Amino acid sequence: MSGKRLLQLAVVLAGLAVTSIPARAGEPCAILGPLGPVPVNGTVMGVLLETMENAPAHAAPGGTGPLASGTYPVGQGVRLAQATERGTLANDCGTLAGLAGEIVVRAQSRVMVVTDPTGAPVMNPGTGAPDLGVGPFDGRFTVQTAAGPVSGMIEGLLDFRPTASTSTACNGWPCPFVWVQGDWSTLRDGAGQLIGVALVPFRSPAFDAIFGAGTWLYLDPTGTLPGVPIGQGVTVSPLDAGDFSTTFGTPLAKFLVILYQ
Repeated sequence: MSGKRLLQLAVVLAGLAVTSIPARAGEPCAILGPLGPVPVNGTVMGVLLETMENAPAHAAPGGTGPLASGTYPVGQGVRLAQATERGTLANDCGTLAGLAGEIVVRAQSRVMVVTDPTGAPVMNPGTGAPDLGVGPFDGRFTVQTAAGPVSGMIEGLLDFRPTASTSTACNGWPCPFVWVQGDWSTLRDGAGQLIGVALVPFRSPAFDAIFGAGTWLYLDPTGTLPGVPIGQGVTVSPLDAGDFSTTFGTPLAKFLVILYQ
């Protein structure tokens, strides 16, 4: 992907960003959607790193990219994956004030594989894995809050379509991120919805001069991560040492999500 193309992504991603708006005293909580602020009763934002529990060696033949982790049962046209996400919930607001803390999510997903007219998987040259569509996920989470541990359940959808080799979602190019949406529930804090994005590590010669040749990067449409701004609040950030699997050395996806009521 050229530097010009990446700079043009900013214009497209500006309308896709989902960000929690910090509330001042006496002001309501809100999340920022494509059409502007959306008032909500409470929010808490999470930055979580995902560790796949299925080894890349079990992926589709030839799969080596960040999306290759998981198993692809023969003839089923799906990618099955189990993963653990660990991170921090912060900037809690309104009815979710007090839900901040370290969070661990254990979930499983079942995402459809894109196939050609013959039924064969469409391989993505950028990731080395089959193109993926949409599929459900579910799991459980625990948050270590100041008032004690809070446990809950989570479910929703993962939308990999922006990453497909045929996608033109990012100004004619595939996007290195996956949309996430769903629901969560706990006994202490009730229930609500979640929305966010999973950042897929990528490499681009356009940033070799800045970060070094072959550096793995995140393209963050929310501007949450520190990095090099490319316009409209979008940043490009290099992965830290902790963003790689300690077992396989592969780059890991990073989730930026907002829980809200």
